[in-house]
Parts: sequence; structure tokens; C-alpha cells
Amino acid sequence: MDPEVSKYASQYLIAMIVGTYFEAQFDLSRRWLIQMKATWVPMISQLICTILHGFWSYLFIVEWQLHVYGAGLAMALSNIILVVMTTLL
Repeated sequence: MDPEVSKYASQYLIAMIVGTYFEAQFDLSRRWLIQMKATWVPMISQLICTILHGFWSYLFIVEWQLHVYGAGLAMALSNIILVVMTTLL
């Protein structure tokens, strides 16, 4: 196993670990809303978060130079926003 790859993988996973909980929460909410025939809620939430994710990625990776750790933070933040938006809509 390449030590450099292991280092980058651990940085990403550490940054993403909080987002994993929210990813599961969003998936549960999405599935429930689809069963309730409210498919527009997760669709709008994902559309907005997809656009915001590009901004977060640029901000964390390029502007703040967090590199791989920043990619994990951007993903975690996008998952948190997905849960909040789905709950509010």
C-alpha cells in the first residue's frame, strides 16, 4: 500500500465522517418523501446543493488550500445543507 495514498484517503475520510451521518439522514428523508409522492422536495434540494457544492469545493480546495481535506469538508457541508433544506421544504 502506498503511504501517500493512505495519507490522502485518511484526510478525506476524517473530513467526511460527520457528513456521512447527514448523508444517511438525507437518504432516509428522500426515500420517505418519494413514498409520500413529494418527489420535488429532494429534487430541488439536490439541484441547489449540486450548484453549491461546486462553490464549496472551489472555496475549500483552491482558495483556502485545504486540498484533499477540503474536498471532504465540501462534501460534508453539502450533505448537511441537503438535510436542512429537505427538512425545511
